[in-house]
Amino acid sequence: MVDFAKYKALRESNKEKKEEAFKKEETQETTSYENDDKRFWKPTMDKVKKIGGAVIRFLPEDNVENLLNYVKYYEHSFKNPENGKWYIERSLSSLTELGQDSIALLNKRLWSSSSEKDHPHKKIASRQKRNTKYIANVLVVNDPANPDNNGKVFLYKFGPAIYNKIASAKFPKEDAITGVKADRLDPFDIIDGANFEIRINDTKDGWNYDSSTFSALSPLANNDAVFDAILKQVFNLTEFIDVKNYKTNQALDKRLIEVLGMTCQGFEVVEGYVGKAPSQQAKTEQSEAPNQSQSDSDDLPFDPDPVASTSDFASDADKAFFEDLMANS
Repeated sequence: MVDFAKYKALRESNKEKKEEAFKKEETQETTSYENDDKRFWKPTMDKVKKIGGAVIRFLPEDNVENLLNYVKYYEHSFKNPENGKWYIERSLSSLTELGQDSIALLNKRLWSSSSEKDHPHKKIASRQKRNTKYIANVLVVNDPANPDNNGKVFLYKFGPAIYNKIASAKFPKEDAITGVKADRLDPFDIIDGANFEIRINDTKDGWNYDSSTFSALSPLANNDAVFDAILKQVFNLTEFIDVKNYKTNQALDKRLIEVLGMTCQGFEVVEGYVGKAPSQQAKTEQSEAPNQSQSDSDDLPFDPDPVASTSDFASDADKAFFEDLMANS
């Protein structure tokens, strides 16, 4: 548990260390969690308007040794269109000591089987790609769809789209046209940080976060007692990068065969597998995807598929919705 007095004492001394750790993590190449884990928060999408949003504040984590204040891992999340079954698992490649799992090896074989850019094998490998995920602590400032969440601390799982917003805030680039560079801020600093306004458009390519932005720099609270109360609620993130919390190769192989069968496009799903594929009646399968946040993903080790980028509101109604949302934050 972090108390505010300790946070203030370490804040200045860790400032340079935090920047170094962030830059180092940026240059390194480095599964999903239970949907009923009440510690996690996610924004809500209005299915009719196809927009969503909320205001949050990123928080430091409970482990003061984690200078990044978030953890990163990889996951695979894809559906076999032939049988409707889902494979949603954390990738063993998240942790160096665990090596690679069979889905990564299968994807590599599929990808390298042809030099044709649009070959079906490449499309399948891309669909089954691993996605980068991050987990951090957040304070929900304003959740219009679920106001009971306001003022509470949660875990927040997000992808590269949100991460890139954090990186841009920490290390802003000079505008190519105006030459102006925004002031730097540490999104996880509860004194010299800022609220994060999440604005989402539901597009044909998934949830788009381009309009999300950090607001003006401001302290999270105006007295030490409030700071202390908030910091006492933050979670330790170590469990999400702990080897013991990852499935074994054998367990992942079993699930992969259940989803894809023994072969995929003529390739063994699990190389060298000996035995019978698990019975389809062994367990009740889902035909629909679990309710999870959009995976704004990247592709590794494959070239990413193009993702539409929308920088404007879809309509004046959407713009009005977001302006009203932020006005009431």
